[in-house]
Amino acid sequence: MPAWVIPSGTPETIVQDLLNEIHLGSVRGWAPYEKGAQMRALVRSGYSEEEIAERYRMTSTDVRNHISAVDFMEKTYFPMTADPTDPNHRSKFSYFLEFFKNGRLRDHSEAIPDLPERFARWVRDERIDTGARVRKLARILNSQQATRVLDVVGFEAAEECLAKENPREQELYSLIEQARSRLEGMTVNEMLELRESKERQELLAALRDEAATRLSIASRIKKKR
Repeated sequence: MPAWVIPSGTPETIVQDLLNEIHLGSVRGWAPYEKGAQMRALVRSGYSEEEIAERYRMTSTDVRNHISAVDFMEKTYFPMTADPTDPNHRSKFSYFLEFFKNGRLRDHSEAIPDLPERFARWVRDERIDTGARVRKLARILNSQQATRVLDVVGFEAAEECLAKENPREQELYSLIEQARSRLEGMTVNEMLELRESKERQELLAALRDEAATRLSIASRIKKKR
């Protein structure tokens, strides 16, 4: 196990600076929650967020978000769990950090005053159990119906609800929109390549023909009574 040998008589302030560098400034430092708690302790001891950021190669916004996430977990999330002292809860710190980092979620919090508490419940109940879901949450919150579904059923059902309301949220139509946008942005060189390449023309024509076929079939399908 690696170890540091510190000469006896080393001032405590120097020892603490070294520990902070090891645990906050190194890649293999403390776990994220513990890092955030240590940043908060430094602020309480008199350091500014800007000083901490400069010392440990972060931004002041990073420091602020870490501290906000720790405070929120301790004040809101831990108390609503079955066992607030369970150390496994700390492993979900990244979800709360992502919440504070996401500008669109901050905007939603202004319009939905109880959003932070609801977010904590969604994490507790494992309706949100990945960082990717936190990043997708803002889109869910754009829809009142999808948000209600998230509350009652879960995240996957909320995504399905959103896809029905907005086709661009559905994988197929999202890909179609991406392809349309990419075609719209073709460069002059790409257009010249298309003009000179039979294979490229055939690919584009096949896409056009398949889209026309799907539209034709859809128009002939009878609605269920």
